[in-house]
Amino acid sequence: MGAYGEIAWRAYCLATVNGMSAQDAWLASLAERYTGPNQLRNAIKHTCPRGAFLGLCQAGLLPGIVAGQCTGSVSSAYALTAVELLRADPSLANDRGRLEARVFGNRTPNDEVRVVLAFWGQGLLHFRRPNDNTRNA
Repeated sequence: MGAYGEIAWRAYCLATVNGMSAQDAWLASLAERYTGPNQLRNAIKHTCPRGAFLGLCQAGLLPGIVAGQCTGSVSSAYALTAVELLRADPSLANDRGRLEARVFGNRTPNDEVRVVLAFWGQGLLHFRRPNDNTRNA
């Protein structure tokens, strides 16, 4: 799952169980994981996995989190593309490198796919929900 997959999963749990906003849950999850001030500061600056998590939330793809404006990050578009690709070819879940190559082309991935795979692995992104705004699902 990787560190940012675990952080995203914990943020999801905090948002759904504790009723926190997705943004606050992400920050709380980071603070739980990175207790040193320098580590936490660096993790907060690492916005790509945050954008992926918030993009999934914004699109209404995570049950228990109300869809809505959470982010304008390009990372959210990468996350939604990864979901589309996984739905079209679930075998990509077993080859993160191949999935990243399909999502990013020659750009460098930055943990966005790890966030998506954390939820895919839990079965939360496999099916289209009524408020699912992703294309080609």
